[in-house]
Order: sequence, then structure tokens, then C-alpha cells
Amino acid sequence: MKRIKRNFFFFILLNFLKVFCFSQTDETYEKLGVFVDVMEIIDTNYVLETKSQNLVISAMKGMVGSLDQFRNI
Repeated sequence: MKRIKRNFFFFILLNFLKVFCFSQTDETYEKLGVFVDVMEIIDTNYVLETKSQNLVISAMKGMVGSLDQFRNI
């Protein structure tokens, strides 16, 4: 059941990103595929149980944190 919820969450997330956030380039979708692969590796191999939502939020914070000091987000 946990895997079904996680896969559904990723399906919704990727479709949201596809429709609202990214231009339709193959490179972007390849990178999103890598993102999903990394999350699956973490979910499968990490010692402690992780929540997909927390990983995605942390990834978003990392993206915003990597911007310059003048960001307005």
C-alpha cells in the first residue's frame, strides 16, 4: 500500500510539473526521471523510513536555496 501511495504521489507531482512548471524538453523529463529514481533508491535503501512529501519539500528548499542572494521567494 505504501508503494502505491508513493507511486501515485509521484505521478501527480510529475504531471503537475509537466503541465505547469516546465517547458516540454526531453532534457527536463530525463532529469525528473533521475529525481524519481533517487527518491526510490532512498525509499528502498535508507535505514529509516522516509516520507516522500518531506523529500520533495526538502528538494524544493534546496533548489530555492541554491539561487542568488537577491531571490524574492
